[in-house]
Amino acid sequence: MNGIVKSVVRTGDFQEMGRFEVEFNHTQGEKIVFFAKSNIGDSNFPYEVGKDVNYSIKPNGNGQLIREDNFTKPSGSFSGGTTGGSKDRLIVRQTCIKASSEFNATRNNASIDTVLEDAQTMFNFIFEENNGA
Repeated sequence: MNGIVKSVVRTGDFQEMGRFEVEFNHTQGEKIVFFAKSNIGDSNFPYEVGKDVNYSIKPNGNGQLIREDNFTKPSGSFSGGTTGGSKDRLIVRQTCIKASSEFNATRNNASIDTVLEDAQTMFNFIFEENNGA
């Protein structure tokens, strides 16, 4: 569905998310409930009044924003044989990503880019030491 935000009212908090009742230009008095990550007491909703929004209605009746940037590709990349290549290389690639994820989980400032860079370093080390085996 698509609509222009007509009004936004924060009606509470649920866990780490704010609860918002949003009315769109094509609705007639009914408000759709959206949950969005925000600080408790923060009145911000990801979209302002007058903004054109794509959304869907979940089976429970709550709204879900449809954003184009939900699946943005991280700036870092990992070229450890994502397509083709031997089964062994794919297994090593997965193992490097897992090991990097676990290692970076202990760091406060780790990002997906850091995880991928460390995984690439591990992968390169393994295959350089073994002459690309």
